[in-house]
Amino acid sequence: MIKNITADLQIGLEREGLELVDFVEVPTASDRIVRFRTIQEVLAEFSGLDGEEGQTYVFHVRKNRAPPVGIDVVGQTTSVNDAIYLANGKLNTDYLVDNAKILFQAGDYAASRMIYAALAKSTERTAEGLLGLARCLEAEGKTDAAMKAYDDTVLYYPSIDVYRRYAALLIRNQKDQQAAEIIERALLLKDLSEKARYELHQAAGNAWLRASSPAKAERHYRKALERNPHSDAVAANLGNLCMGQKRYDEARIAFEEALRVNPENERAWFGLGSIELTLGNKREALVAFASSLEIKIQQPQAIFHLVKCAYETKEFASAKELLKQYVDVSPFNPHLLYSLAGLEYHLGERTAATRTARTILQIQPGHVEATKLIQLIENG
Repeated sequence: MIKNITADLQIGLEREGLELVDFVEVPTASDRIVRFRTIQEVLAEFSGLDGEEGQTYVFHVRKNRAPPVGIDVVGQTTSVNDAIYLANGKLNTDYLVDNAKILFQAGDYAASRMIYAALAKSTERTAEGLLGLARCLEAEGKTDAAMKAYDDTVLYYPSIDVYRRYAALLIRNQKDQQAAEIIERALLLKDLSEKARYELHQAAGNAWLRASSPAKAERHYRKALERNPHSDAVAANLGNLCMGQKRYDEARIAFEEALRVNPENERAWFGLGSIELTLGNKREALVAFASSLEIKIQQPQAIFHLVKCAYETKEFASAKELLKQYVDVSPFNPHLLYSLAGLEYHLGERTAATRTARTILQIQPGHVEATKLIQLIENG
């Protein structure tokens, strides 16, 4: 059958002064995705014929039956949902989009990208094709190409979803200034909800802060608070920004506002502790660091300041309990274990202090301070 088709086709082409370059049979006993990929491979092969002018066609043949594919009994064009091309010759974009999504979800990003690239050149689903192309490139780890594709997408179809994905990719690659600029472009979109504007201002503030532009960051934080005055997260961020500029009074106000909204904000408690420590108020700092750690124990910097303040103020009880919780869930740290042993010793818990010191020596036999502490306890 193939020989007859190619022979008849060649005769017809010769009448027009043309010749048949190749004829490739697409496997019929395979699923739609395999057939589509075979066609893509054929097209890619034809496009590689450098220096040869020609035209590539794709057609489907089968035994005659009525009505023909895509034509109803009265000769009207009908929808063809299981073919790459519709009866009118246009791409069946619904079918292609469905297959691109299936391939993407299956992790075949390269095949999905080929479909989205074709859609990006179409006139019907260009925006969807551009976004899909960018997402595939991102998933493949082709970061520079993905950024270029996202840039093309926001130029053609500037939606909040595209801006967010683009900014997230930039942030992951530590391009915070570019991310902040992209988010600011998103804020120019019309018809954004107040919630969306709040989230974008917050994200822009965070990006500008990481990009070492505190003035721009503060402007966005304050705009975020205008839209959501009850955001303890933004208030805590603003407090950290002010503290970094040694504007301690403003920082305190921001941290206290964050805690008024959410007393469980450990970052705000840590911020207050840092202010008190800077100002030399060790007892107040101890209380604030303890409050922060009671909410979230895994804070190495907070535990370090807590222990330091405990020794300087001679107030060991709360620090000991929190430090014990910390070392119970953290990898072995001889310095922190020794601090715990010291706190236990100062509280008169000699047995506990000895046990902790011996734990240190079991793992690190040459620990001088732990050895001296044991000797001190035994000689006392």
